[in-house]
Amino acid sequence: MLKKDTNASASFADVWLSHTEKNWDKHWLKKVSEKVNWIKFGYRFEKLYDEANGRPAWYPLIIFKALLLAQWYGLSDRDLEEALNDRISFRKFTGLKWEEQSPDATTFAVFRERNYLAATLTALSWNMKKWAFSSA
Repeated sequence: MLKKDTNASASFADVWLSHTEKNWDKHWLKKVSEKVNWIKFGYRFEKLYDEANGRPAWYPLIIFKALLLAQWYGLSDRDLEEALNDRISFRKFTGLKWEEQSPDATTFAVFRERNYLAATLTALSWNMKKWAFSSA
């Protein structure tokens, strides 16, 4: 006798998101996300932006976290844009909402240039990744 489908109302998306949530609990990016005091970084970046000047900017901490992902995974700015649109773990780590389009490649370049973070980002990302794996 065949087992009846007791969850016939669940869509593919429901099942997929449920599976993704279970995987997120074990993901090393979640550990980094929980252990780092991101508010300190956000505060430093927000001081560099003037809300009254120009178009609304992306929240700087989202861009910073995205650039960390690019460093850790060896992604170009264009590849990072695509990955943020495709990978749930990247969206969760950066704090992008499901319905939001990811920042474009130019946004990453402007942020990097504005904040003069290339060397700092490299050193910080290496230390954070090393720490995440050692504390797992």
